[in-house]
Formats: sequence, C-alpha cells, structure tokens
Amino acid sequence: MDNENSTTRIGEDDLSFIEKELGQTKRPFSIKELAEKLAFQKTASQRIQDVLKYDPACLYQVGNQIYKEYNESLTVSSRQVEHFEGAVVLKVVNKVFYKGFNCEMIEVDYAGGGLFRRYIDYMKKTKTQVLIPSNCDGLARTPEKMERGEDPRLTGLPMADKDIKSIERNLKTAIPKSHKFFSWNDRWQLVENEVSIPEDKIKEIEAHLKETSVAASTGSLVTKSFGLEPSHSLYDIHCLSLNFVLEKKYKKEFLFVSDVGWGKWHLKAAVGAMLENLPLSAAAARFPELVGDEKPELSAGLEFPLKIYLTWREVASGAIKIPKSLHKELAHSREYIFTDADEAKSYTVYYFPVQGFFLGLKDYFDSHNIPQGTSLTLERKAPNAFNFWIKKSKKKMATVKLGYETKDDLFAGPGEDVFTYAMPNKIIYLERDILAKLISLAGQRNDLDLRELLVMVFKNFGQDGADRSLHYLRAYHMVDLFRQTSQEEVEAVLLNSTEFIKSEKKKGIFYYREPVLPAKEEKIHLPEEAEIAIEALPGEIPVSEIPTGLEAGEELEEEEKIEIPPQVLAAETIEKAAAAKKEKPAKKKKLKLEGEKAPRAKKSERRIIEEQIQLEESEQEALSAIKEKELEPERVEHRAGEKKEEVKPAAAKLPSFGGLFAEKLKVALKKKEEPKKEDAEPKKEEPAEEKS
Repeated sequence: MDNENSTTRIGEDDLSFIEKELGQTKRPFSIKELAEKLAFQKTASQRIQDVLKYDPACLYQVGNQIYKEYNESLTVSSRQVEHFEGAVVLKVVNKVFYKGFNCEMIEVDYAGGGLFRRYIDYMKKTKTQVLIPSNCDGLARTPEKMERGEDPRLTGLPMADKDIKSIERNLKTAIPKSHKFFSWNDRWQLVENEVSIPEDKIKEIEAHLKETSVAASTGSLVTKSFGLEPSHSLYDIHCLSLNFVLEKKYKKEFLFVSDVGWGKWHLKAAVGAMLENLPLSAAAARFPELVGDEKPELSAGLEFPLKIYLTWREVASGAIKIPKSLHKELAHSREYIFTDADEAKSYTVYYFPVQGFFLGLKDYFDSHNIPQGTSLTLERKAPNAFNFWIKKSKKKMATVKLGYETKDDLFAGPGEDVFTYAMPNKIIYLERDILAKLISLAGQRNDLDLRELLVMVFKNFGQDGADRSLHYLRAYHMVDLFRQTSQEEVEAVLLNSTEFIKSEKKKGIFYYREPVLPAKEEKIHLPEEAEIAIEALPGEIPVSEIPTGLEAGEELEEEEKIEIPPQVLAAETIEKAAAAKKEKPAKKKKLKLEGEKAPRAKKSERRIIEEQIQLEESEQEALSAIKEKELEPERVEHRAGEKKEEVKPAAAKLPSFGGLFAEKLKVALKKKEEPKKEDAEPKKEEPAEEKS
C-alpha cells in the first residue's frame, strides 16, 4: 500500500517535472495528458534494465525482464474473453522445474496497463499462476537482448488504469494550489506563457458580437482580432488566454454558450433579451402547500429520445419545455443545433437552465401552423446536437391560432382557422369551444394558487359523472393557459391534494371529489311537556307520578306483604320479550358487495312447527303452576285442622306491579283450554238411517 501511494502521490518534484514539460512548449495540456507524462516519469527506473527476448529453449533467472509477443484470447473476467495482439514486457518472479515435461516453468508478472493488465489482475484474483515454459530439454541457451526502440512500454500505458486515475485526481488538487499555472476548462499552461489581451481587443470583440447578434467561436475571434490561423504555433495559447480573460474579468458582459472545441461566446445582454415578452417568461402559478409528500411518477425519470406535447405557451414562444430530470444533463452548454429530420433543416436554439426550456423554434412553429397538443420527439445525436420531428397526418386539418397580450398575460382568440399537417393528441388537444370557455374564465384566476386553478378546471371541464375526471396532461395544458406552470408541478399537486384521487386502473387519470363540509347542528324545539318528560327520564321521575294500581285514598299497610307468584312473573317476562321483539326497529338493508355470500334462507316449516310445540308446552307448564297454587290453601287447611285460616290477599286483588298482565294470561289460557276439553269429550253416535 505504501508503494502504491508513493507511485500516485504528487510531490514537489512531480510539480517541478510538470513545470519543466510545460516550459518546453506553448501548447496547453489537459490533466489527463499531464498524468500520463508523470506516470512515465515515475516508472522510468523500470525501463533501465535490459530486456531479454523470449525463447522456450533459453534459460532465464528470477528478476529478468522478458519481451514476449502475444496473439491469442485472454480471459479478463468470469464472463468475458478478449483477443489481444501485441508485445509486452514481463518480469520473472519464480521458476519451477517440471521433470515430466523436462523443462522449467517460469512464473511471470506484468506492471503495465491496458488489456494485458486486466488479464493478469484476473489471474491473481482467481489465484491462478501465469506460467510459460523455458530451458526445454535442458538446452539452456542464452537469450537475445531487445533493442531500445522496440520497447512496447514507450507507447503503452506504463501502469494500471486505476493508478493513472489516482494521479489525475491528485493533480487536480495539487496544480490549482500553485501560482505558477493557469487554466481554462481543463486546459493548463504556465502563467509566464499567458498572452496579454489588451482592452481594445475586448471592445472590438464586443462590437462584432453586437453587430452580428450571433454567437462566435473563440477560434474565429482569435483569427479576426490577432490574425492567427489554427495551424500557427501560438494559436492555442491565444485561445486559452482569451477564454481565461473573458471568463475571469468580463463575466458580466460575455456568456460562454458552447463547449465545442475552444468554445463559443455571446453577449449576455443579447441572450437575456430573447426572453422578453414571451408567454413562458410570465409569472408562474403560485405553488400551494400540500398535505402529502408523494413524488411525481408519470413526469419523472424521462430520457432521450423524448416525446413532448406542446402547450400554447410553448407554441407562442417558439420553445420546448424540458422535464426537470433532464436539466442537469443539458446544463453543460447553452447553444444547441436542432435539425428537422423530415426537411434536413437546422435551427440554432438556446437552452435556459433556470427556466428549463429550449428557445429558437418560432419560425418553424409559425411556418407549419403547429397547434397545441402536437407530439414532438427529440433525439440526441451529439452532446450539442438533436434531431426532432412532429407527428403528421396525410391530410391537412383545420386548427386555430391564439394571440397573446404580454401586459396582462392573457391569451386572445381563437381567431380564424388555419390548416396544418401536424397531428395533435386527441386527449390533450383543446377544441375551439373549450379554448373560448378557458379564455373567458381567465378573469377568475387572480390570487388563485395552482391547486385552486386545477379545481376550477376540473369543475368546468371534467367529464360528467359521480366524480369529475381529467387526464393530468390535459389539465396541465388547460391550467397553463391561465398561469405558467409545469407538468411535474401539476402532477405533484394532484397527488398530494385531498380533492383529487388518482385512478388505479386508468393511467394518468385523476378524479375530482367535492370536499364534504360538516353539517350545522340544528336545535329541535319540543313542547314544554315533552321537555319535562325527557329531563326526568334517566331515573329522575317524580315519585308521585309512578302508577301504583291503587285507588285514591287507599294505602297499603306495612304489615301486608304482597306475594307475586313466580308463574305470573314468568308470564310477564315472556309477554315483554314478545312485545320487545315486535317493536324491534327494522335493520337497514346492507348492500351486497362483490364476493359476499347471499343471505340465509327463511326458516323451514319443520322449524316453525317445533317452535309452536315448545310455546304450547311452556303455556301448559304455566297453567299447571297456577292451578297448583290455587289448590295450595285447601291443602294447608286440611292439614292444619281447626287452625284459623290466615287472611291472604287474593291474586285477583293484585292489579299492581304487573298483575294486569297475569290476569290477561289466565283469561287467554282458559279460553284456549275450553276448545281442548270439548274436543276431549266423546261425541254421541247418531242413529243410523234405516234402510227401506
């Protein structure tokens, strides 16, 4: 590990070596080029030793360096085999005599980089020795020495790729700390070699850009201002010095717009003026506070080739909005070339990273009468170049054009029909009557945030039904006519607002449900008598109002004890239970859900008969108990003999405490017994008619 660190570490000697290399030429170097030069310098000691050519009949010792040519497939991983053709310098680390083969097998190692280093590293990973035969049949010949000019290490990587990358990282940290170097966009040179750019040359470049209103490359500015052609030895150092000065000292006036070659520059004021009076430059819709934190899915994770459905703001601005997930990928440059794949015509467009859109297709949209909802596809061909095309129909279709008022941020129209081959998406496209209604509702947008604007759109344009529904892109295109917004923000609000529900079956569809407000409690006015009765219900009924079943002026003596027969109490319980069963409130019919079982069938006739029999038997037992109680005084009198009969209140004289129900039960039972007795009496036989 210490050896590896010493190889990749950057010290003062290494910086002195780089300073010496840069002092020999005025050409700027990249960090990668400097790292490779430094790697050769650090491994120079390995190239001092003589190298012996490989021959199986020759004798080699441990520590010798061998020159060997390969033309075979090498295993570089468990699933990858690559063909290697070329020469390498190997080092002998061990040798073993194999009696069976009558030769010595020498184990070798490799210190360089590239494909052969990957092969050696994989062999070490799998603990496999790399062996080659030598001294076959004991010939022990003396190997031939390799010429210095044939050394493959002079052109190949002197160390492993990972070591060179470590040197690059360390150089990026060490060089900027030194005041002896200056750089621009990974191009380095000594400060003493920097070209001084006079002030009048800067003014000349500024005037040229104002006159042409077009971005100019650094190379063309150097040729125009300093008269140097690309073939000149000082051309590169002038380009480096001009870029360095414009970026460091004139950052407010100039804007770097392209990183192709030595780059391109434009006036910052000219680029900023492109945004004036555009619908996409208007104030954005106020983003509301959300109740959830669910992230957008439909408008996230997009990549090129990218399909975009143009809004009216994009069409009127000549722009293309880019999803936020792609902003970082495009931020390296401001100027791009868009080529129409159908007509092979190119357009220069500018990317605005803060706003997130390309600008510069106004002429194309106007000449082709592009309507809202048109499907446009972007395909990346190079870091700064795209191909694009729109979906077209075979026949022209009628569409409308909208005007725009910059002052009030209002769309006007729709105007007269125009015709186009562009085919908009049927779900997203806004027809003439929809546009007219949207424009008429624009006056209600003031002080509304994005959620409230979406509510207005769903209420007025949602499909009729229990819950109004819209595709989120159609809702986005409608809201965008009111206030500038993005499809990511629209989806985020729809996902995290209580009024909107995402469809589980239909992708991109959202439902709007009117929020239910809590009902106001209304006080019910009851009559005065009813309120008194309700207040006295929970155990506070006046004692004077409790019915006792006694006539006025009649009182019970304390000595009198009222005995209620248990049979009567049982009868009362049965009657109350039956009454409660009859007065039981009807249950609400439960809606049958999918998958639930059907309700049980009604009782069978056999079950009904069994219940009737049980009821009759209970009535018979109650009747027998009553008769038994009536005969009890006679039995007591018979047993007591001459004892004086005690006076007891008769059951019939007990109308209070439920006696009335017992009396009714007795009467009912007597009436039921009479027909049974009549049935039990034997019928008299009628005389048979005499035969004549």
